[in-house]
Amino acid sequence: MIALIIEHKGQDVPKVLGKKAVGEVILSMRKDLIGKTSVAPEEFYYTSVIKD
Repeated sequence: MIALIIEHKGQDVPKVLGKKAVGEVILSMRKDLIGKTSVAPEEFYYTSVIKD
């Protein structure tokens, strides 16, 4: 999803790509919760989605 945001920064993202990316994030989160793994805050980073 981050790659999609970076690639299309400031532009409209095709809906099908956006839905796929969001679905993958949700699926990964569910797998993480089910697997009881730990994710540290350092594993995330901020990416601006507003065109400069």
